[in-house]
Amino acid sequence: MISPDPDAVEDDQWLHRVPDRGGWVCPPALQWRTARALFDARCIDAPRGPRDLIEAAHGADAPPVPAALKVAEIARKPDMLFTDSAGGQTMRKNADPTV
Repeated sequence: MISPDPDAVEDDQWLHRVPDRGGWVCPPALQWRTARALFDARCIDAPRGPRDLIEAAHGADAPPVPAALKVAEIARKPDMLFTDSAGGQTMRKNADPTV
């Protein structure tokens, strides 16, 4: 896995320091949660392990992202508003309440 340390998030450019352009592929919050899950697991244990990793990044109990990455999400999608749900996940809401 190629990733910066998920414990060393100093600003919204956390991901761009290692894979550079790859940092634009997925939302920074999802990339951070995925890195956090993989760093914590230290390995991928198949066949059950992948499901656990997916749940750690996408599930209701996914960890909250560092504040700097919440700012990056807002800058990435200025037409969207971001709020925390009970699971600490960043959820997207359309800025237009009629949609």
